[in-house]
Amino acid sequence: MVVRVWKPFTCKFCDAYHFSLENLMSHSKRHFLKYRRINKKQLHQKYFVSSNTATRVIRTQTNEKSVQNCEKTVETIGDFKTHMGTHIKEKPYECEYCENSFINQVDLKRHIRVHTKMKSFQCKYCQKCCASKQYLIMHIRIHTQEKPFQCEYCQKSFARAAYLKQHNRTHTKEKPFHCIYCGKSFTQNAHLKTHIRIHTEEKPHKCEYCPKSFARNAHLKQHVRTHTKEKPFQCEYCQKCCTTKDDLKKHTRTHTKEKPFQCKYCEKFFSRTDTLREHIRTHTKEKPYLCEICEKSFARPYTLKEHIKIHLRDTLPTQVL
Repeated sequence: MVVRVWKPFTCKFCDAYHFSLENLMSHSKRHFLKYRRINKKQLHQKYFVSSNTATRVIRTQTNEKSVQNCEKTVETIGDFKTHMGTHIKEKPYECEYCENSFINQVDLKRHIRVHTKMKSFQCKYCQKCCASKQYLIMHIRIHTQEKPFQCEYCQKSFARAAYLKQHNRTHTKEKPFHCIYCGKSFTQNAHLKTHIRIHTEEKPHKCEYCPKSFARNAHLKQHVRTHTKEKPFQCEYCQKCCTTKDDLKKHTRTHTKEKPFQCKYCEKFFSRTDTLREHIRTHTKEKPYLCEICEKSFARPYTLKEHIKIHLRDTLPTQVL
């Protein structure tokens, strides 16, 4: 019988060694903040004394051809491990609640908490409980204001790697999420999901007070306030309260006299976008508001309302004096 002895996986930063790639990758997280963006080959060069040893072990678990040809770039060790799972065919750890399976027991345990709702990691600042240690670390940054993930293009920092990834796309102009219906692209998957509801007409957010439903949760919250009469946004100048943050911004400009919206046809500025749109129609001669009675059109909605009153007066019986 041939016994194959593997060389230990040694950390290049602190000389600690492990007998499995999984354990070394987990250990290496503590050193990883120095390396924001690396690919598979660079990962081996940075974290292993022998990159050939690491590659050889990976090839025993994966489709060798797919790993050799893969040039995917990752930003964190966690992303690398997740991506390697796409190459690894065998996932022996199966969830008892659903059909998902995992390459290691740690990922399975973390996943099971989604089903059991178990939250055993408690915040020392506010007593909130989290499902995993990683979620707790991210939550604690709300209290400590720690933002360890810094943008390489500007000076902004973020509490989560996912937020940095989203922010980077404002610089790179990358829009990796594409609509299958119209081809429009988005920087975030959440934005794509919301957009798709325009095509599917899905409105999953239902009002508890009336039959209305909405495509976006933010629109539902605004609508609910028409029932509750809640006005949580208060003006710092006159104490007036508004239903939405956008309404508060519009109101605040009546105090600051700010006019950030400029007409592209002339040099006039306006405090509101709707006022700007009405003004632009004086240049374009557009009249989108149509009277259904006489088919006369108008540039402004209130001008149409005043016009309709003329028809209403004509239809009312004349009063006898």
